[in-house]
Amino acid sequence: SKEILVQQTTTENIQENMKDLEEFKSSFEGYIRIGKFEDNEENAMGIEVGQSTNGEQTMRSRFTAQRLVFLDASGQELGYFKGGFLYVKGSIQVDGNLRMRRYTLDNSHGLALKFNG
Repeated sequence: SKEILVQQTTTENIQENMKDLEEFKSSFEGYIRIGKFEDNEENAMGIEVGQSTNGEQTMRSRFTAQRLVFLDASGQELGYFKGGFLYVKGSIQVDGNLRMRRYTLDNSHGLALKFNG
């Protein structure tokens, strides 16, 4: 014969599990917002994707018909794509070489600008 172990679920156990779930949920929460956003250039319909950690807003991205924007926790723009160009506020870190049409900025042995003919 087989023994079957049945764990009795109590209201207290359920409440404890719900508390653990709420604590986890409050430590990390993602969101997707759809609507009209006050952009630096215009009010535009779009989608914003972001996350908050322990109730604090962290980085987010906003997609509109005109721009793709990357924002920091305070809402300041870090950079954006618009009209086929990438605009970055601050510095750019390149791991490897950077190719610009017929030129390559090569950092394998110091820094060199090479023409790719």
